Amino acid sequence: MELSFVGQGFGNSDNPIGVLLNESFADESYTKFISLVAFARSSGIRSLSEVIQQSKENIDEFQVIVGIDQKGTTKEALEDLLELDIGASVFYTRSPSTYHPKIYVFEGPEKGRVIVGSSNLTNSGLFRNVESSILVDFEKPDEDGEAVITDIQEYYQPLISGASPNVHELSTDLINMLYESELIQSEVETRSTSGSSASGQSDTSDEVRDLFPPIDVARPPAEHSDPGLSDSEVRQVEEMDTGRGPLLWEKPDLPRSDAQDAGASHVTGQLRFSQAGWEISGDVIDQTTYFRYDVFSDFDWEEIETNPIVESAQVIFHVNLDDEHEGYHQLELIHKPVWEAEQRNVTTMLRWGELNQKVSELDLTGKTFYLYGPENGSEPYYIVVR
Repeated sequence: MELSFVGQGFGNSDNPIGVLLNESFADESYTKFISLVAFARSSGIRSLSEVIQQSKENIDEFQVIVGIDQKGTTKEALEDLLELDIGASVFYTRSPSTYHPKIYVFEGPEKGRVIVGSSNLTNSGLFRNVESSILVDFEKPDEDGEAVITDIQEYYQPLISGASPNVHELSTDLINMLYESELIQSEVETRSTSGSSASGQSDTSDEVRDLFPPIDVARPPAEHSDPGLSDSEVRQVEEMDTGRGPLLWEKPDLPRSDAQDAGASHVTGQLRFSQAGWEISGDVIDQTTYFRYDVFSDFDWEEIETNPIVESAQVIFHVNLDDEHEGYHQLELIHKPVWEAEQRNVTTMLRWGELNQKVSELDLTGKTFYLYGPENGSEPYYIVVR
């Protein structure tokens, strides 16, 4: 039996738990999978969904038991688990006790693997957060390794077997009942209620910031980045979308770099929120602060790098590119406060993300980028390029 420590979250993690899970599901040696996990989000489930579907060729027994305490699991996550058709269940109790395990067990005739640590089934928990786990690998026969799996199965037998009255297999009716009872929220509702307090970083005093400086946040490998809005999330956004609001900024004559022209000398996958001569009440904006502190001030900005500080926020946009409706997309904004001191600098950028390929194909060089706010509420914002 081999024991190893798996750390995640400081700088670039070469082997975050999400990668280990993907590799494990892809390993045809395993025929059984058990997971007991506190929280799940759609982003985490969908980062594994493709390889889980493929693993059904060799894994014939799945046991996934997810908690819903503290509204840490969303409606969309449960819907994604149900769609995977792996017999997933929910554990919940009204007693003053939180279901909080994070256990992943893979077992086959010849070997076994156990991951026990702090990573939930969320994209952040699997790839980005500061997390720690112990990895147990063994080849059979191995008395100690097999004993670890046996101990887990015996301890959680009432949950794994479904004998516990607090465990119920997922169904559409159960998910709807949990949602209507306000035990779970939609992903959009979770975003709108979390606010800046979610990370505790945006509104922190200088004294606290000095005492507890931010750390560099690991970014998921490109192939495991946040897969975007699910169909259910899109429906939620459609319901809250009250229409296009005021024009907040426009950028005429898009340069090749913003338009992701493959022939440009410096293509970064980003659009630069520059001054572009935009005026408010006759005064030209200060682009170093306008987008971060006026247009998108209410969003949850996280410090993802420390030297220099780089902030990140996720915003939902309704996107129309060259008269082609691209639907709703959650895109990342990046802000570099250290550049605010120089008025000519561009401090805030939009990352095209999953739209990058489309933007490049449409040849938007020379066209005008329009940014609109929502008519009411906080999202979606509107992007129009024509």
